Amino acid sequence: MKYTLLLTVFFCLFIFGSCAPGEIVERLSHHEKTEEGVITALTPEPVLEKEDTNDSNMVLESGNYWTAGIPGFGENALSAFTGEYRIPGITGTVKVWLTMEFIYYDGWNNRNSITSIAVYEKMGYEGLIAASTLQNNWTAAMLFPLGSGLSRQDEDRIILYLIDKFSGFSGQGQNISFPAFITY
Repeated sequence: MKYTLLLTVFFCLFIFGSCAPGEIVERLSHHEKTEEGVITALTPEPVLEKEDTNDSNMVLESGNYWTAGIPGFGENALSAFTGEYRIPGITGTVKVWLTMEFIYYDGWNNRNSITSIAVYEKMGYEGLIAASTLQNNWTAAMLFPLGSGLSRQDEDRIILYLIDKFSGFSGQGQNISFPAFITY
């Protein structure tokens, strides 16, 4: 019995030790590669010559991490997913917080220039803070820096673009990620 076990172990070591892992897999699997399943090249999508993708996108500068505290709500430890977007033509970045915490808008005003959804605003130390609830699960808060040079219409457009992109997070509580680029 002892010799049989020893011979079996020696035989296995000899057989599997003399082959590279790729050869073992190839020998043990009996499948044939067909050319039908192989993609040799993809045709590129046409790009419009007029479109300059660098100047038409908000770019995620930093983010995709959890933090505590959201501006505009006094001292708080609200947990939030945060990021910062650089917007073409403005100074500074627009900071964004997404939270699933209950938000109480004490001292906030309704942003009357956006009528399609409820958006609240408040002036803070660092600039204008706008917030909106996304489909009853998430709340998005955005901080526009002082001296950014944005008109009210530009702010409205940015708020609506960001809210539209983040509305897809409605059912998720984890594994979320800010998009790297948002068309502006």
